Amino acid sequence: MPITPRYSLTQTPTHLHIEVSIPHVRVSTSTIELRVVEGTEVNLYAPPTYLLRLTLPDRVIDEDAVEDSLSSSAIGLSPIQEVGAPSNEVQRLLTKEDLPKLQYNPEKNHGTLVVILKKEEEGIWQDLDLLGRLQQPTQKVQPKPAEKKLLVQEISENGEESRSSEINEAQQEVLED
Repeated sequence: MPITPRYSLTQTPTHLHIEVSIPHVRVSTSTIELRVVEGTEVNLYAPPTYLLRLTLPDRVIDEDAVEDSLSSSAIGLSPIQEVGAPSNEVQRLLTKEDLPKLQYNPEKNHGTLVVILKKEEEGIWQDLDLLGRLQQPTQKVQPKPAEKKLLVQEISENGEESRSSEINEAQQEVLED
């Protein structure tokens, strides 16, 4: 079972720096795996034991966005605009400089990896010091189901309605027992 490594975050208005302590791991380009999913989820895997999953409060630029931008510029197309973006707004072309960067320092804490991610929009993010919140998986917001209420009508022996009342689920379970 993987271990969540010790880590810390710092930021500038344009970049996010994640410093991850991964002692006693042999590091090479083929062993460290960094994935940015949908711009907000960061997964860092350093075999055989370390796995760091973070959910960021805003979007960073991932490899797919850079590749799409580079391929569209190579064939002479303009970058793809997001749905709902004004057509007169000029979109910045992403380059290789925007790719996530990994820097390894074997001297610091017996092995420290620094991940540098470029933010999609400049600014300072709030609550980056709440590390537990960043480790919570993204939850799709689903509307809460309405509380089920049964409407009970009392009918007298001659067939006339005498009154109606609402019974919630807890009361209904008691009545059924």
